Amino acid sequence: MLPRRSGEGAGSIRGVEEARRALALPALAVAALVLVAGCSATNPYTTTEGYQPADTEALTVGPVHVASLGVFTEAEGAPGSLVARIVNTTTEPQSLTMTAAGGSTLDETFTVAGSTTLAVGPDEDTVVIIPSVSERPGELIPMTLTASDGTTEEVTVPVLSNNFPMYATLVPTPVPVVPVVPVVPADPDEDDPSPSSAGGVTPTGAVPQATEEVTSSPTATSSPRTLSPSDDPTG
Repeated sequence: MLPRRSGEGAGSIRGVEEARRALALPALAVAALVLVAGCSATNPYTTTEGYQPADTEALTVGPVHVASLGVFTEAEGAPGSLVARIVNTTTEPQSLTMTAAGGSTLDETFTVAGSTTLAVGPDEDTVVIIPSVSERPGELIPMTLTASDGTTEEVTVPVLSNNFPMYATLVPTPVPVVPVVPVVPADPDEDDPSPSSAGGVTPTGAVPQATEEVTSSPTATSSPRTLSPSDDPTG
């Protein structure tokens, strides 16, 4: 039996450990790929999903789906715009009626063609302005939605303001009120000057009156008389 060289056993052990590490790395990589694939399968990419803003409301009413439902106003009592996306999930035309309870006046019926989406809002297919929103921004408006097949749903719709830049274009612009200036009729006396105020101007059609000029007669004076001798009182 040949004598074993010094350090030969330790080198063999190190070789076995390195081989195990080399085999373990591909196994860990495969496990990581399986883990990522599993997450993708159970959680689809959000870019492939329809976006629903957190502030607005969404619901399905029979054959119609309503998304991004909200009322945008500047303040309580100011005009407000209705914003919604009404999706017809069928191939036939469908209608949807929205009515609001409380002080906000809303009673609108929308007709949506088959397999299409109707956009409601400023600069959209349909513009609906509520004359006066009785709720403040941050509150809710009770609404009733009724589809053409008779399905009815109750929903509370949020009232939103233009505090956020993304909502700035959704709030209706108030129409400036132009003050009405009353028209005062002219005084007819101001247009017809009297003779006394117009420096003796004779009104049209009047016969001028003759004026009598008074001339004073000169005062009589006696001329001096020369005394004759017979008139001398001493003689």
